[in-house]
Amino acid sequence: MLIADEVITGFGRLGTWFGVEHFEVQPDILVFAKGIAAGYAPLGGFAVRSTLIKAFLAGSGRFEHNFTYAGHPIAVAVGAPVVKILRRDRLVERVATLEQHFFGALRDNLGDLTLVGDIRGMGFLAGIEIVADRANKLPFPAAAGISTRAASYCLDEGVVVYPCAGGVDGESGDYLLLMPPFVTGAGDLELMAERTGRAIARLSRDLE
Repeated sequence: MLIADEVITGFGRLGTWFGVEHFEVQPDILVFAKGIAAGYAPLGGFAVRSTLIKAFLAGSGRFEHNFTYAGHPIAVAVGAPVVKILRRDRLVERVATLEQHFFGALRDNLGDLTLVGDIRGMGFLAGIEIVADRANKLPFPAAAGISTRAASYCLDEGVVVYPCAGGVDGESGDYLLLMPPFVTGAGDLELMAERTGRAIARLSRDLE
């Protein structure tokens, strides 16, 4: 059984409505949240293959899938127009169109920095790996808190990033996530990349 976690990637973040579309995968269960309400209300859900539902119905006769906060009217009242706007303004398609521009700007501004081990992602979801040794992709010690420090430097430049750690062994391995709004223009994507590059370059100098 395959469960697809689309909490971050669902509803357009990767330039498709769901990330699994990039890989021609059809999961048995798909969970989603975040993008369905654009951050305006806590809303999440999941989709299940009809064959799985039939298994429950043939057994206990009941497919129990909700509890205390299910069907919250205010959250649903937010989610419905968000999906309408995504469709009306073709924002998912817009993300796909600007993907190459976004990653091109990141590679131009960060690709040669000694602390950057890799730049990867899809759509408007980019991961910037920060390493101590670029040639061997060796991470910084977890105790150094490099991703948190890098995020602080980015904030000084006016860019909000998501610091992450543990990508190598559960403890060490630093990286930053960049997730611009779907309405971000090409110029702002370039500015984001330029300022992020400037922040990482300053961090590199301070670590010397």
